[in-house]
Amino acid sequence: MKTIIRFLVVSSFVLAQISIAQWVQLDSLKAGAINALAVSSTGSIYAATDSGLQMSTDQGIFWTTLLRCGTLSEFGGFCSWKVFLTFSGTIFTELILENFDRSPSLLSFRSTDNGITWDSIAYCPILADSHGDMYSIYFEGFELGYGLARSTNNGNSWSYELHHSFDHGTGGIIEDSTGDLIALDHRSLYRSTDRGITWNKIRDGFTKYYVQKILAGRNGYLFAAGDEGVFRSTDLGVTWTKTKSGMFWWMVTNSVGDLVVASPDTGNISLSTDNGESWRSIEGPVEGDNGRQIAFDKNGYLLIGTRDGILYRNDLSTLGISKDVEQLPKGYDLDQNYPNPFNPVTTIDYAIPQHSDVKVKIFDLLGREVAVLVNESKGAGKYSVQWDASAMPSGIYFYRLEANGRREIKKAILMK
Repeated sequence: MKTIIRFLVVSSFVLAQISIAQWVQLDSLKAGAINALAVSSTGSIYAATDSGLQMSTDQGIFWTTLLRCGTLSEFGGFCSWKVFLTFSGTIFTELILENFDRSPSLLSFRSTDNGITWDSIAYCPILADSHGDMYSIYFEGFELGYGLARSTNNGNSWSYELHHSFDHGTGGIIEDSTGDLIALDHRSLYRSTDRGITWNKIRDGFTKYYVQKILAGRNGYLFAAGDEGVFRSTDLGVTWTKTKSGMFWWMVTNSVGDLVVASPDTGNISLSTDNGESWRSIEGPVEGDNGRQIAFDKNGYLLIGTRDGILYRNDLSTLGISKDVEQLPKGYDLDQNYPNPFNPVTTIDYAIPQHSDVKVKIFDLLGREVAVLVNESKGAGKYSVQWDASAMPSGIYFYRLEANGRREIKKAILMK
């Protein structure tokens, strides 16, 4: 059944210049608890709140209600619990309905026109892989646990995999640097090498307590955060090492690989710019799990959403911190572009250990040169360059780093 819901209620909030340590308080959304945050490739901020899905295109100053959640009665109502954005600009959200008997029901919606109209769909995805396939976790019953659903057509239809496999819910699904998928059942890890069709358990009893979050970092590193601390894997999830002790329920990474974890106990935040080798503590703007959602904006500033409906922004961009503490690279390195797939702009990071004449070129599938992004002498260091493929057709492209007689090449996927 297709449900069309039209809401474009614009609320104007004045930026409240209230500083708490390094934090700036953006005026309250006046929308109840902030249950999820997401930032699009263009920098728009989306907040799933108790009163609906909100969007800001100006760093949190003005907010638009895209989907309003109404209270059905004094005994039950809706709240927006989840938001997911795709590279193509599709918005997904999940609403929780508290029924009259206090039992929860989940409703998922999708918008392809920036929130003007909405379709009712089966599930809200939590991952879109590099092929465009989507994945979601669905509840099969208290005795059966959770299963995994997969869609290859932008959420129009879903196939069901991993029946009854997730006893404790999920801490997420990620795509690692090889293109394999890894799913976390708070205590166990599963891997799929065929785009989610079949799965093998690669680790059972991950920790004694719950692992709340898993994500893929740079250079093939994987990270997991939970009740016992932060863990890191350098071999695609086979073995894990604890890099930080404590309880951490929220974890995000930014475009340069900085890692941020937040504690529900103290509300404090820890930042690592070296793949978890060392950590810097940052005092949070609120105590305990009141600061429940974290995300990076497009400029590398950290956002925290609270149960009070207040959004805070750290006034120190972590992008600057990374550059200050980075050591010189030990070798030539070309990283995977991000995002990938992309539309139409993507970022390519590379490193050179000594002064070199550097070229970064783009080639199409036939080997024809279509762009030269870099052609100059550079000193030792880590660099980033963006490719705007607005004028190019969708397809597979290759980008190549040439420096000091060395060449490295990787694949990029443009999806319009």
